[in-house]
Amino acid sequence: MTVAHMDSDRCSHSHPISIDDGFLCQGATMETRRFRLRKRQRLRGKRLFARAFREGAHAADAVLVVLAVPNEVGWTRLGVSIPRRVGNAVTRNRWKRWIREAFRLTQHDLPSGLDLVVRPRKGAQGDARRVRRSLPKLARIAARRLERSSLHSRSSDECSRRSSPGS
Repeated sequence: MTVAHMDSDRCSHSHPISIDDGFLCQGATMETRRFRLRKRQRLRGKRLFARAFREGAHAADAVLVVLAVPNEVGWTRLGVSIPRRVGNAVTRNRWKRWIREAFRLTQHDLPSGLDLVVRPRKGAQGDARRVRRSLPKLARIAARRLERSSLHSRSSDECSRRSSPGS
């Protein structure tokens, strides 16, 4: 199916597009990437957050703490957790806006197939620019830690199977 691009103010050509393709259309250039934060990209539900806190790989810097856990949907989802100790409602909402905006703008640079839970570091003094620089870097670090831990657990499982009696 060929349709005109959704960002018609920046893109006047027509090209093939799939209905599910909300991020980068086939044949689209870097300028035509979509930077929306869709509902399906939000992490919702107590169980998903609890899983990330329980099983997630941590990565942190002076601004943010990122927990990452693999998901089965194939794209990266964002969950934001802002504790009350960060400040009053205005401050907490500001942090949420900064984190969501950083995710929205850097979603194409993030590892795919992860659920990310992001919170500010205790005592951090952030701003939008620092959060935007920090999020992709920490997501990549957490993804590498997940890969290492899954490789390590797979190799230890293989070793335990080889050394188990009755083999």
